[in-house]
Amino acid sequence: MQHWKILLLGITGDLAKLKVLPSIAEFAEKNQSDVMVDLIGYSRSAPDTKQIERILNDSTTSGSHTLASVNFFQGQYNNASFFDGLYNATSDDQKLIIYMAVPPSVFLEFLENSCPHNDKNIEIILEKPFGRDPEESEKILKVIHSCQLTKKVHFFDHYLFKSQMQLSKAETMNLKNLKTKAIKEVRLQALETISIGSRAQYYEGIGAIKDMLPHLFSMLCLNLVTLDKDFNLNNFENFEVEKLLLGQYKSYPSEIDTEFSSTETYFLAKGRASEIEITFESGKKLDTKLTQITTIFDDDTKLVWSIAPDKKLSYISQNGSFTLNLDRNKNMDHTNMLENILDENYDNFVTPGQVLTSWWVYAKINQYRILKRTPLNFYPSSNLDDQQSFDTEAEKSKQELEKLQKSQIMFETSLDNLLNQDFIVDDDSNANAQPKVQL
Repeated sequence: MQHWKILLLGITGDLAKLKVLPSIAEFAEKNQSDVMVDLIGYSRSAPDTKQIERILNDSTTSGSHTLASVNFFQGQYNNASFFDGLYNATSDDQKLIIYMAVPPSVFLEFLENSCPHNDKNIEIILEKPFGRDPEESEKILKVIHSCQLTKKVHFFDHYLFKSQMQLSKAETMNLKNLKTKAIKEVRLQALETISIGSRAQYYEGIGAIKDMLPHLFSMLCLNLVTLDKDFNLNNFENFEVEKLLLGQYKSYPSEIDTEFSSTETYFLAKGRASEIEITFESGKKLDTKLTQITTIFDDDTKLVWSIAPDKKLSYISQNGSFTLNLDRNKNMDHTNMLENILDENYDNFVTPGQVLTSWWVYAKINQYRILKRTPLNFYPSSNLDDQQSFDTEAEKSKQELEKLQKSQIMFETSLDNLLNQDFIVDDDSNANAQPKVQL
């Protein structure tokens, strides 16, 4: 039996309480014959221990969690002596899993403090966003490389660990003949009927594009790895935006307690990379809930990979169609991630190259938005193009253009050079999830 210590940084935060803690309890209960789990909670603020115990118990089928122990500690995230002690107290027959449910501003210093312990049996999980901007992401990757933590740090995007995104070998074999087809178009959609809810402060600072594009890009890469034998991240070096549509649902300003906001809650970005037309679409408070990838081939056949609300993979062709049922286990996304680690399967984590390329695509979209002064449309509406628009960039375009000019990484450095910098190295543990380029 394995013995895991799970250190949950940020145990008092919403992410921990809503997603991570329930998943840890679910994972421990489902896998109690294979792994014993000690939970160590750490946060800057004092934890509500009764609330956490209640979350853990309520997340099990029995009503009582199966964790071997639960301990709480309060302190700053740069408390090197505490973490050094924890690393040193982890024996060779134990695995220390560090889940960072904290802002990316904490990542750098924590990773630097972990440098002396790169020989330990540790797994460090960073959840998206993997940095607040391209420069910070690059710094994170450099620290991971210089500290020799490349095989210890994993970039977790929960969309890739949805049960419907994890195809079995048999399901993948059903798609092998599609790899001979040329892909003409890929459409990625993550549409929601809910509003921003309690995320007002976070959402107003980033908007829909920065929030959702990394998810959509991760899904795109997984889709292309599955269907395109020639997929290569360098193909995105020539990515160009052809259309950008921005929207904001009408009640959004009142939800963030302001009269006006230029933050988009919906976007549709259409572009082209190596002859493939790619559409990214996501938004809040829409008429339809839909998470789906649609791939159209040159012969006009198509594959629809539906994650929600339908859970199926459908190939549509006049000469023969088929559907695979993807309605399987009800595990939470984070539970699936922990089970992948238990199985030593790291294929579905985001690769360092994908982190950088996602920022490259974001920068291209942002550049288009600023230079074209893309207007903001207000909805709900069945057709966003018909909405009265307000040029949100007019008042800040000068400031944004100055910021754009200062951002050197995405516009003065080619993607090819970025992907071949020495802090991006080939990682065999992620071999199936990444294209055959030097990553």
